[in-house]
Order: sequence, then structure tokens, then C-alpha cells
Amino acid sequence: MVDLKQFIRHCRRRDEKDEEVSQPNDHSNDIKTYQNMAEACTNAITESTNKIEQLKEQKKKLYEHKDELRKQLSQLNIDKNNLEKMKKEIEKSEEDLNKMIQAQSSVSSGTVGR
Repeated sequence: MVDLKQFIRHCRRRDEKDEEVSQPNDHSNDIKTYQNMAEACTNAITESTNKIEQLKEQKKKLYEHKDELRKQLSQLNIDKNNLEKMKKEIEKSEEDLNKMIQAQSSVSSGTVGR
């Protein structure tokens, strides 16, 4: 019976020693796990930061393109207004010309009839 009790004590001590020895390994594994997680998060942050910078650059270029398109649109509107004015002037000139032709033909008809 004494031998059995001693054996049990011996086994418990051995298990405790094994646990003490294995604990630093457990902590090392935990540390490695957290380091890997931290590295993965750092990589994700770096990639996200790079993507954000790329998107900011694209946004800047799009705003520049938008400004250029607005300038072109403004110029096109100016050209359109000028063309409409010219069209009105041409129409008025055509009306005046038609009136002159009618007046000339009525004068010509009047002289022919005499």
C-alpha cells in the first residue's frame, strides 16, 4: 500500500514537472500565434492603406477630368449660343432678302405693265 501511495505521488510530481516544462512551450506557441495574427493584421492594414492611397489618386484624377469636362461643356454652350445668334441673324437676313426680292419683283412688274 505504501508503495502504491509513493508511486501515485511520484506520478503526480512527474506530471507537475511535465506541466511546468510544457507551460513555456504553451506560452511560446501562444506568443507565436499572436505574433502571426499581429503580422497578418499589419499586412492587411498596409494593403488597405495602399489601396486607400490608390483610390485617393484615382479620385483626384476623376475630379481633374470632371473639371476639364465642365470647361468643355461650358465652351460648347457658348458655341451653341453663338450659333443660335448666327442662325437668327441668317434668318433675319433671308427675310430681308425675300422682302427685297418681292419689292424688286413688284417694281419690275409695275414697270413691265406700263
